Amino acid sequence: MFLTVTNEAFAQYSSLFQSAKSVGKGNGEFTLHYSNIGYSSEEFSEKVFDNLGFMAGFGITDLTEIRVKYDRLGYFSEGMDLGLNTLMAGPKFSEESGLFAIYLPVGFAFSEGNGNSWLANPAFLFFDKSWRKSFTEY
Repeated sequence: MFLTVTNEAFAQYSSLFQSAKSVGKGNGEFTLHYSNIGYSSEEFSEKVFDNLGFMAGFGITDLTEIRVKYDRLGYFSEGMDLGLNTLMAGPKFSEESGLFAIYLPVGFAFSEGNGNSWLANPAFLFFDKSWRKSFTEY
């Protein structure tokens, strides 16, 4: 059970990996993501969790964009999908060099037969210039 909870939490937020750089005024970005976690032993194998979704960013100004994120978080038990959906949106403010940004999404989680839950996932994004050098050297 511990592994399932740990992996489920990581898979839910793994799609937040993004650059601190803004997409720029009038530009957009669209990213699909999918992850799947399963369990297998000598006797059987079972799908435990999956995450399918997208993230999109739309440039309002050169340094400000609106981002939208949707996830279908599937949790499987005894062949039943007990998952939920999340929908988040919020502004991302980048600084001019593209090294730092603040992303402030809010949203809600919903599933059939359950109530809604509000979510907030603020993020501080950064990029170290030394990484850029190491990528271009190869």
